[in-house]
Amino acid sequence: MKRIPFFFISIALLSACNNNKGWTQAERDKLIKSCKDKALGTAGIADTAIARKFELYCTCYQQNLEKKYASVADMGKASPKEITEQAAACIDMMK
Repeated sequence: MKRIPFFFISIALLSACNNNKGWTQAERDKLIKSCKDKALGTAGIADTAIARKFELYCTCYQQNLEKKYASVADMGKASPKEITEQAAACIDMMK
């Protein structure tokens, strides 16, 4: 379970780029897709009900990041702790 926070930090940092004009739909989609792909691949999950929970979780995670950071570039400056907090805020989606 210790790998999970690093997983979300890496998603956020990989999604960061030099965009100071806010989030584009492509950036939103990329972060959510990366989150889902890594989560489902890491867990080896094929069950559609669980996959749907991960989709809700990853969408919540992206929305939290967008609320906190005006752009993907701003998010890229965040500390690992700040990124992990945004992921943790969505954990109820997995219940």
